[in-house]
Amino acid sequence: MLLKLIINLCLVVYSVFSMYEGDRCIKKDGTDVGTCTIVTNCPAALEELDIGETQPQICSFPSGNRDPIVCCFNNPNNSKRTTQRPPIAPSRITNEQPRCSPLHQSPKTKQVAFNKCLEYQEKYVYPCVRGTALTGGYGRANYCHHASDQLVAGGTNAGRDEFPHMVLIGFGDSASNLGFKCGGSIISERFVLTAAHCSFSPKFGYATFIAIGVLHKDEARDQSKIYSIKRFINHPHYKSPSKYDDIALIETDREMKLDQFTVPACLPTEPVDDARAIATGWGATHYNTQPTDILQKVILYKTPVEECSRLFRSHRLFRRGFNEETQTCYGDRELPTRYQDRYESKDTCPGDSGGPLQIKSKRIDCMYIIVGVTSNGEQDCAKPNSAGVYTKVAAYVPWIESIVWPQYSF
Repeated sequence: MLLKLIINLCLVVYSVFSMYEGDRCIKKDGTDVGTCTIVTNCPAALEELDIGETQPQICSFPSGNRDPIVCCFNNPNNSKRTTQRPPIAPSRITNEQPRCSPLHQSPKTKQVAFNKCLEYQEKYVYPCVRGTALTGGYGRANYCHHASDQLVAGGTNAGRDEFPHMVLIGFGDSASNLGFKCGGSIISERFVLTAAHCSFSPKFGYATFIAIGVLHKDEARDQSKIYSIKRFINHPHYKSPSKYDDIALIETDREMKLDQFTVPACLPTEPVDDARAIATGWGATHYNTQPTDILQKVILYKTPVEECSRLFRSHRLFRRGFNEETQTCYGDRELPTRYQDRYESKDTCPGDSGGPLQIKSKRIDCMYIIVGVTSNGEQDCAKPNSAGVYTKVAAYVPWIESIVWPQYSF
């Protein structure tokens, strides 16, 4: 019986890509996202073959006469990837008229930022590309570089392309002599979201360049990743050294080269579950240490407003106290760990400023939503029973839209 099913699968190949077990896959009509699974482990595919009216969508045919891997939808037993993905050259993104079904059947909204998030997902994460000579036609590639199980790790090195919107902000007079002190997030072809206090460093001067597509800081020396800052637009209500309205936009001198490795992040345009979020940056990993050379990620938990108000009641950077309308704070729930002569909790530290506090979008697959911008990564960070303050991005979406997408603003 199984041999017959395999023969049928070989005769009807709908997929146009070599995708592997555990990869996300897109239904041919663009209406659903599945997981590449060995056919014998996908009840829906076996049922489809048994009925005989349609055939499962192929992801790939593993070597060694193994069972084919199919795109499995509504399969409760999806497991982690067990086969290794060989090096594959990226599929060519076509400039011809799109020939793939849209990923989303629902109409776009009046919220510009939400519509742009859909556009970037369709353009860079699941783009419409020309198929192989065997199958011809067009189909959607899968350039999602993070899986759900990667999002539970904390306080560790980030994976390659796991956070493709991350940006390093450089200070200096030339692209070959930069000091990187802040982070940011790509949100469009020309704009980066960051903190207002990142516009100037007492030691290095004004922010002058950004680097995209970087995991290790050394990679920022690649001139193809460097863009000059045309404008550093602080929020009009920001007044240094206060951390109120600590949010800014960077406009680059030209459009950034976006692709599967540099994908804009999304803005929060509706209520989200942000009880837990991921902070990323190249800041110090411990109190009173140098910033790290490799991008770090850490899971943090939302701190109750009452606790935030208590912690920052008399803070020198928050003379009016904690503002729950425009600020949020996050900390660590785990027991502190010992480092040298003191105990520490997970936190953002010097060098993380301007970087994102993000969650995974539940509505738009494989896209991040920036819920906060790291505001007070202080030298005395990672103290137990404390929290870091982040600018609440949702409060500033209309201002961001008016600058980044003025032609679409209502």
